[in-house]
Amino acid sequence: MISLPRPYSRTLLPLALLIGLILAAYAHLAFTDRILARGDTFTYFYPYWEARSAAFRVGTLPLWSSDLFMGVPLLANSQLGTFYPPNWAVTPFSAPDAIKISVIAHVLWAAIGVYVLARRGLHLSRAAAFTSALIFALGGVIGAHVEQINQLQGLSWMGWLFWCLHETTYGNARRRSLFTLMLAAGIALQFLSGHTQTVFITGLGLGIVSDGIVRSMVPMLMKLLRVIGVLAFSHSVPVCCRVVAAVQSAAPTHSSAPTPEAPMGIGVDISMRMPRSRVLHSHSARL
Repeated sequence: MISLPRPYSRTLLPLALLIGLILAAYAHLAFTDRILARGDTFTYFYPYWEARSAAFRVGTLPLWSSDLFMGVPLLANSQLGTFYPPNWAVTPFSAPDAIKISVIAHVLWAAIGVYVLARRGLHLSRAAAFTSALIFALGGVIGAHVEQINQLQGLSWMGWLFWCLHETTYGNARRRSLFTLMLAAGIALQFLSGHTQTVFITGLGLGIVSDGIVRSMVPMLMKLLRVIGVLAFSHSVPVCCRVVAAVQSAAPTHSSAPTPEAPMGIGVDISMRMPRSRVLHSHSARL
C-alpha cells in the first residue's frame, strides 16, 4: 500500500474534504441528469453556448447568428466566452451538460484558490483556510451566480489573483517575476470569461490591497479632504448669511395691509427697517 508523506497528507486531506463537501452540496447537478431550467441559464446561455459549440465543432468561430431578430453578432458578445480556454474543453457536450461541468469545475476552482490564498498568502491554519474556502464556495457570492456562468467563471479566479499579488509583493526576485506573469495571465483569463464587471471589481480589490498603491493614495486623499474642508468652510459663511436674510424677509408682518414700499401680496413691513420719517416722506411724495 502506497502512503503519502505526512506533509502531503496534511495538505491533501483538507482539499479532498473540501471537494467532497462541494460535490455533496451540488449533488443534484453533479450526479443526476437534471439541468438548470430557469433564469438566464435557460433563456440566454443555453442558446448562445450551443451556437458557440456548433461553430467550434465544424472548425469555425461563432461570428454571426441569424436566429435572433434580424441577426446578431456572436463574436462581439463577450458573454459567450469564445476565447476562454476552459470553454473549449466542453465543446463536445450539449449546452446543458457543458454548463453543468463548468459550474462544478469553477466552484471547485474558486474554493481551492481561496484555500491557497489563506494558507500561502495569509498564513492561516489549515482549519481557518478550510473554513474560508468553504464559506466562499458555498456562500451567496458564488451560489447566487450559478445562473450567470460567465460571472461565476470570473469570480472563481479571485482567490488565485490575490495570492499572485501577494507573491509579487513579498516573494523573492525569482518568485516575483514568475507570479507577475501568473497574475497577468489570471487577469487575462478572467477578462476572457466574459464578465467585465467582475474584472473591474477584482481590479479595484487588487489595487486596494496593494501596499504601494495604498501608501501613494493616503497622502492624496488627505490633501483632497483638506481642500474639501476649506471649500466647505469658505462657502458656509455666505450660505449662512443668505439663510438668515431669507428667514428675516419671510418673517410675518404686523399688518395685513400692504405697505407703501412693498408690492401687493408680499407682507414685508418696511417700517420695521426704515425710520418713520422716511416712510412718511416717501408716502407723501407719492401722493
